[in-house]
Amino acid sequence: MNQQKAGNFLLAQAKKRKENLNKVKELKIFQIEKEEEKSVFEKALDKLEILEVVDEYDDMLEELYFARNAPHKFQYRNAKEIPAYQDFLKELFGKKPLWETGSWVYYPWTVKLIHFLPKDLHNEIRTSRNKNLITHKEQEKFRKFRVGIAGLSIGQSIAYTLAVNGGCETMHLADMDVIAATNTNRIRAGFDSIGLNKAIFVSRLIYEINPYAKLKLFTDGLIEENMDQFFSNIEAVVDEVDHLPTKLKIRQEAKKRGIPVLMASDVGDLVILEVERYDMDKKQALFNGKLDEEDIKLLEANSGMDIMSKIFIKLQGKENISQRLLDSTLLIGKKLGGPPQLGSTAFLSGISVAYALKKISCGERLNLSTIKVDLETHFITK
Repeated sequence: MNQQKAGNFLLAQAKKRKENLNKVKELKIFQIEKEEEKSVFEKALDKLEILEVVDEYDDMLEELYFARNAPHKFQYRNAKEIPAYQDFLKELFGKKPLWETGSWVYYPWTVKLIHFLPKDLHNEIRTSRNKNLITHKEQEKFRKFRVGIAGLSIGQSIAYTLAVNGGCETMHLADMDVIAATNTNRIRAGFDSIGLNKAIFVSRLIYEINPYAKLKLFTDGLIEENMDQFFSNIEAVVDEVDHLPTKLKIRQEAKKRGIPVLMASDVGDLVILEVERYDMDKKQALFNGKLDEEDIKLLEANSGMDIMSKIFIKLQGKENISQRLLDSTLLIGKKLGGPPQLGSTAFLSGISVAYALKKISCGERLNLSTIKVDLETHFITK
């Protein structure tokens, strides 16, 4: 291939990728234990493009057996040596061959076909090592808790941490932005994901952990036209949007519906977590009372950048903003192309919000408050 042909080929392939990148590719779940699904699956095998088949079903079943029969874990090398293991399999699936049990899930974005345990067993094995830091009863409450996450930069860490912990099977994910190279300092994405809408990207991360997740994507971001749909059937909302007037609308809507709002702000090396419990008190002040009526009016009017910056500092607390961060913020638009953020703090934000949502979902006490998560207090001797 000569130089001109090589250049044309690369340009054409890159253009093709861009045109197709953000078309939502839905995973296909074949619950093969159902006879009608089995025939559909068998026909699909002739049509689907499959790069790799992943079937570690045997190992998952052994892990499930040992999770239920802990003493045997330390007595036998593998479950197949245990007579009771065959009874365990028969109790689960009868005499069916294992390939005809559970679900086969096709991931069109990786072109892989993966064999999963049935939903209940998948949830059980996925969270078995959570016990009893999270009890079975708590795990179920956490799993069934429904949350909306608006803004998927920090929100990506929150959504992923929730999914890893087996929480919030139902999520509404909203973001209009695509992954940029500068996002990779705080989003666990490779450069092959650049240009991909953040809501689509996060949904794929979650589906690869739990194909049974119930996700609703809002790839236009959170806007007036989809606000009601976003808030429909959720029990808490996480606000990680950058647009301050939208932050106000989120709280107004949450207050009207009586659901809590959580917001984690990465402020340099520390996290400021806001918990607003409109489910406990619909009369409480917006933003935990940090903004007065004049500030609220300025937000509603979508005032200029200078005013918005002052409101932002008011929300974070000037005492929490280090001199280095303040100096850096003043350089935005002059020497810096955007606000400074660190991946480590974004991940800490995810941990903080996931912890708070677990507490709320399990009915544990977590009042409206501002919580400062500052590692420097533990690492620096003053």
